[in-house]
Amino acid sequence: MKLLQLIALTLFMLSVNTTVAQETTVKDSLYTATYNELKVLYLKRLDSEIYQEHMRLLRNFYHKTNLKSDKRSLLKPDPIVWIEENLAQTDFFSVFEAQQEWDAFKMAEEKEFEENKEYHRKLRIAIFKVGPEILRDLMMDAIVNYPDRFNPPPPLEKADN
Repeated sequence: MKLLQLIALTLFMLSVNTTVAQETTVKDSLYTATYNELKVLYLKRLDSEIYQEHMRLLRNFYHKTNLKSDKRSLLKPDPIVWIEENLAQTDFFSVFEAQQEWDAFKMAEEKEFEENKEYHRKLRIAIFKVGPEILRDLMMDAIVNYPDRFNPPPPLEKADN
């Protein structure tokens, strides 16, 4: 009887291990297929003119705030409020100038989302299907394997007045 129980237990454990291995293989193949599809769209996004313009406007805006990157959370949710209170610490000539530059960035952001909507749509689906780590993996892969796509252009020169 003990031998029969041992055999039954062994068969049960083998079937559980087989099921887990099959689920892992399915998950891995789903992740790989999703990742490869998303990677093509992500690289296309990085190369798009509107994405590059969007990022240039953002970098220039943040550069003019004179805040170090670890302090940029002060600018959330609306950076104009902070600029109104701290205009003298910035390189903006006026709150109006800051508002115009922020509006230009927001418009470019909307255009970027529209022009790269397939990437953004598939990213949301991918995160739902395989988890948010796919975005981290995608970005790390791009930074390591395509560093030239992340070299920011120098900020705009300040006007001599």
